[in-house]
Amino acid sequence: MPPPRTSTGLKDVVEDLTDATPPEDQVDSDGDGLYDKVEIVIGTDFNNTDSDFDLLDDSYEVQIDSDPLDPDTNSDGLSDYLEVHNVTSLDLDGDNSTNIWDYDNDGDSVNDEVDLSPFSKSILS
Repeated sequence: MPPPRTSTGLKDVVEDLTDATPPEDQVDSDGDGLYDKVEIVIGTDFNNTDSDFDLLDDSYEVQIDSDPLDPDTNSDGLSDYLEVHNVTSLDLDGDNSTNIWDYDNDGDSVNDEVDLSPFSKSILS
């Protein structure tokens, strides 16, 4: 397994770039909420709302601080989509690490990559 990744900080960068974009350049060709010029800088496709094809649009991924160019931001074998949909919380185990960055979403000490139920805490009986 690759070493743990940490937050990209992309949200802050995008906010700064958005604030610095002059009105004449505030074009959003794909309608995803990110200006084309901002998408060019961050590497996303300004003609596609979902650059990594994970069913989460680029703007949403920036807002939740995932990587809009990687369908599995933390490389744990679970797509970003699975880690934000059909769960009760973006930080399921309450450890202040969102599921997208957490290697153990449910806090049962079993790495998500091998956990048969990564969104439900396993306990020994």
